[in-house]
Amino acid sequence: ASEFEVEGCKAYPWAHNGIQDEEFANVNGTLYMANEGIRETLAEMNDPNIDGCADGGDGQPGACALGDTVDERSAKDGYAAEAVKVGQACGKTYLVTVSEKNSVGFLYDLTDITSPQLTQVFHLSPESETKNPTVAYEERTLGEIDSESILFLDETESPTGVPSIIFAGAWSSTTSYWEFECGDSVSVTDPTATNGDSTVTETNGDS
Repeated sequence: ASEFEVEGCKAYPWAHNGIQDEEFANVNGTLYMANEGIRETLAEMNDPNIDGCADGGDGQPGACALGDTVDERSAKDGYAAEAVKVGQACGKTYLVTVSEKNSVGFLYDLTDITSPQLTQVFHLSPESETKNPTVAYEERTLGEIDSESILFLDETESPTGVPSIIFAGAWSSTTSYWEFECGDSVSVTDPTATNGDSTVTETNGDS
């Protein structure tokens, strides 16, 4: 298994090779009304007797939460990283990427380009463990789904003067701003997060 799968599953077993995308939108929502071609699929994905779940996260039947889709991408592409960005922070060179379907992020220290070190595993949508995208979005706790766009800002570009990363979700229509915390253990955190799961303890890159 790849390092993405091993470390991603260790940090977020409930999201392992799971899936959240446009097909988890609700019936009669914006996408449903705008695209006749996807209506049948959305109806099936929101029907507990077909591909939906008895509880979408609000006690009502609907599309499944990410936590109810574990392993559904295992036979396909697993942790498929899309955008990859490299930048400078805390006196080092870092790479950041996020898996497409389950929103698990990975931060690597590239100081030694011949031996990249995984520094942090984080999640852009922790609420998706128990809530489908519609429920979480309406509560304004969704985070990012399918983060195709990533901006890596060094301290001269950041609006706060602190190295940071901006994530934009293609299907969630959301963005979030994460700042680096420099020190003996470098990490990125979302300073606006209230769910207590915006950051994960740094892995030991020196071992």
